[in-house]
Amino acid sequence: QARGRGLRHPAQDGSAIIHLTGETFDALVKDEAKDVMVLFHAPWCGYCQRLMPAYEALAGLFNPIEVGVAIAAIDADKYGAPVEVTGLPTMYFVPANAKANPVRYQGPRELEAMVAFLEAHTTTSPGPAERNNKI
Repeated sequence: QARGRGLRHPAQDGSAIIHLTGETFDALVKDEAKDVMVLFHAPWCGYCQRLMPAYEALAGLFNPIEVGVAIAAIDADKYGAPVEVTGLPTMYFVPANAKANPVRYQGPRELEAMVAFLEAHTTTSPGPAERNNKI
């Protein structure tokens, strides 16, 4: 189950995903206080549409204020991509302490797998004992 371990319950209303534009991308992704998971997608992409419910749930679980992890998305068709994107959807994890070295997520497009990836890679989250008390 994806609950516990530094996560919070999904937002009750509206999208928990931070939707980026060409103008807002650098401000969030280069913020050294936050780890950032970025989804590059396009509205016409069927694979992207099928991924969105799990990605929305991921965003609902990770709170950028409480655990320092921002879950973001950018329409790569409209705004382009400042990193290598050879197909859609593409996800990158940009660690707070290594902004020049994003890690491409290549795991399953399932909530549990994405949670496990983030828990293994985050640099800003509290330790497991502290995170377990947040639920």
